[in-house]
Amino acid sequence: MARIALLTTNIAGRINATTELSRRLARAGHEVVFLTAVEPGEAPPEVPGTFMPLPSSGSASSQKKNRTGIGRAYAMLTRMSGIWRLSALREERVDRLSPEAVIDIIQEIAPDLVLIDIELPVEIMAGRATGRPVALLNDMYSVWRRPGVPPLSSHIVPGVGWRGTPLWITVSWWGFRGWKWLQRMRFRITRVGLDRRSVLKAVADRTGFPLTDETSSGHWLIPFVYESIPTLTLNALEMEFPHQPLPHVTYVGPQLAERDTGGPPPVVPLRGDPLADVLARCNADPERKLIYCSFGAFGESDSSILQRVIEAVGEQPHWELVVGLGGRGQAELLASAPPNVHIYEWAPQLEVLRRADCAVHHAGTHSVNECVLAEVAMVLFPDDTLDHRGNAARVSFHGLGVVGDLRRDTPETIRQHIRRCLQSDEFRGNLVRMSASFRAYERTGAVEKVVEDLLVH
Repeated sequence: MARIALLTTNIAGRINATTELSRRLARAGHEVVFLTAVEPGEAPPEVPGTFMPLPSSGSASSQKKNRTGIGRAYAMLTRMSGIWRLSALREERVDRLSPEAVIDIIQEIAPDLVLIDIELPVEIMAGRATGRPVALLNDMYSVWRRPGVPPLSSHIVPGVGWRGTPLWITVSWWGFRGWKWLQRMRFRITRVGLDRRSVLKAVADRTGFPLTDETSSGHWLIPFVYESIPTLTLNALEMEFPHQPLPHVTYVGPQLAERDTGGPPPVVPLRGDPLADVLARCNADPERKLIYCSFGAFGESDSSILQRVIEAVGEQPHWELVVGLGGRGQAELLASAPPNVHIYEWAPQLEVLRRADCAVHHAGTHSVNECVLAEVAMVLFPDDTLDHRGNAARVSFHGLGVVGDLRRDTPETIRQHIRRCLQSDEFRGNLVRMSASFRAYERTGAVEKVVEDLLVH
């Protein structure tokens, strides 16, 4: 069979999805070489086939985030003082991004197909420079501007209220594209020609990549999407808002592992009972409901919403709350947790979801997909991070759970959201149907068939 190189970012959720993709390709008889950046002292992911470290591309921008206006002004003046050698500075940035090293690694592997994370522009350009077949991997919902589909960072639900009208969806794209253009101009000015787009243009020049013809900035993804490179979306089209994908975009279904591949299993709870005891108690008593709560990408508001979720569940003696902190311990939650709340530094999400009756989280793509597969209704509190609001809007559109207000919902409101998820036959039926759609992608070998087509053509 074929040798396939798979290049991805080292984000945990993406590692999990691409690891499962690697397993499926390996089961189909392909030889997979898995590449991702590994920090010094960090263990490589456990993947089928061969693992190779990928040179860390980091950011294509030149400036670290400054916390003060004075810091930003000083950094800008420093760069302006060196504007006479701007071209040399830009080439130094490109040297750090190591496109030649990526080219050498791919040529050393000699793959029949190169699959690359859509958010690795340097690696994509390097992959194309090798002359080998390249396809992209997108684990988000639609990042493309399509009729009837709002920007992925929008909370708009098509068909709901005046915001869900086609006209307002179009207006939302105008606003998003205007914001994106202003951000690009701001960075171009303040970073004095060393902004991300300018540096990537230099990478394209060095690798011979047709940046102008092949990319477009008019869609949701920053800095751009690719106009013709085949793209495998690791999600179900059934979870999308109704639309016709672009010709080069194919949905191959969520790549969900059968077991947790994240952090270490919880041995001793930070507060409450061992997980095995909690699960056994819920299994023995059908009237006892298990609520799972985890906010993987902690922000400033997470401590507050966690405390409110704990208060909401604490007054319900027949509810058990399992909280996974994702390795970001919050000691202030431990002292006040009631007896039916169990807090762990890490919680094996897939294992808990197999028994859970409701899940509370931020609407990360992988958490949404894992809940659907386990047929667990969701209470979502999307923040302003990346695609959370768009994910939550899709859950609402398909009737798979409730979308709450991260900042305003009280413990009583949250309790009502959870109770609705526990009692709704509509949610339950929709989850059964959507879960069946997810499983059909794996049952029919959707991703394996697309890869076979790419290898033939």
